[in-house]
Amino acid sequence: MSASSIPTVATFHPAPASSEPPFDKEAELWRWAKLKEHVTAVTEEERALRAKLFSAFFPEPVAGTNTCELPAGWKLKATRPEKREIDQALYTSLKATRVCDMPPEALEKLGIPACPPETLVSTALLMNMDMLIRSKPELAGRVYSALTDAQRAYFDRCLTISPGSITLTLVEPKTVPVPAAGFNGPEAA
Repeated sequence: MSASSIPTVATFHPAPASSEPPFDKEAELWRWAKLKEHVTAVTEEERALRAKLFSAFFPEPVAGTNTCELPAGWKLKATRPEKREIDQALYTSLKATRVCDMPPEALEKLGIPACPPETLVSTALLMNMDMLIRSKPELAGRVYSALTDAQRAYFDRCLTISPGSITLTLVEPKTVPVPAAGFNGPEAA
């Protein structure tokens, strides 16, 4: 047997000792659950206090930014956004409404001059309703999941895929179970 064919023995080198204690996943899970409870309570308290302060400092607020001068040059700024959601069925109906579909007093109130009865109200008002609507494509998840590999590979070219925010939920048992080995609940942490 030649020297090159003799098997060599691997030498074991232990990892350097870490100054960090080992990660106790059970204790950290319960620590996370307690922190989440605290964050939820604090968030609700902050939201309620913010609403009270807004009402106190801005008794007649406007949509958008509101500013209140405070002592020593401080300012309190608050934004009050207004959400505007479109009722798709009503939008479609308004788009199709013709002058002849409306009573004369409603046309007069809108300031619509005399025009052919088949004229769309939006046209009579010189308004392109489609310009008021922004359309954002949204992925149909179930349909996407049903694509073949080839279809998905082709379609994925127009997607930007990035990881979302991780969520964790601790679900309490419906009945009090016998403690499982190594998992003792929040009291053990």
